[in-house]
Amino acid sequence: MQIYPSVEIVNGQCRKFSKRSRRNAEFQPLTAVQMAQYWMEQGAQGIHLVDVDGIKTGKIINTAAIKEIAYAIPVPLNLYGGIRSLNDIEFAMNCGIRRAVIGTKAMLSPGFIKESVRLFGPDKLIVSVHVSHGRLIDGDRETGGFEMLLNYCMQMRRMQIGRMIFHDVSPRGVMYGNSLELLAEISDITGIKVIISGKIMSLKDLEKINETGIYGVVLDDALYEEKFRLKDAVSMFQ
Repeated sequence: MQIYPSVEIVNGQCRKFSKRSRRNAEFQPLTAVQMAQYWMEQGAQGIHLVDVDGIKTGKIINTAAIKEIAYAIPVPLNLYGGIRSLNDIEFAMNCGIRRAVIGTKAMLSPGFIKESVRLFGPDKLIVSVHVSHGRLIDGDRETGGFEMLLNYCMQMRRMQIGRMIFHDVSPRGVMYGNSLELLAEISDITGIKVIISGKIMSLKDLEKINETGIYGVVLDDALYEEKFRLKDAVSMFQ
């Protein structure tokens, strides 16, 4: 199972930082590149970058921090947030980002995905969706049940998309109810490499996910709140 620690970037800084970083005298958060470096030292073989400002504005904002991380960190990087154009994908590729993660734009314009695959190749792209209890979420509203989510995933697969990130935005996250089983079913039916995120808070959660055969996970709060160590997760499940 692939394990991607996240680095959420706001104004060049890591928005979240561990208790460990708060123990220094000045209580300063880590820069984004320092956080990425820390995860790499903990054994990360891939890192999920999130341009939080980019999500809010609809365009990539933290270009300097993204370039700095890409030049300094040799492990594969995914970039999510503000990727809405072919130029945005080209920027990411030119920086050395392994894969551009496309969210809102994919749902609004499937033709954009088709053109992106043609120009950059399917292995350079990940499509990201928000889900809740196996339902597709568009903004703040559910757009239908599991069948609609499955149909959307099948549409992406027909366009040669091989990886998708499913962020469970339900209050209790992907580990509650049958959400995990439904995402595993999508993986089985479509052949898509399913990457999940959303309140994965323990090594027990990771064990349960690993048993389903799901391809990967994005980890955020659990690592920053030190529920467990990244190097333990990597050694056990990757």
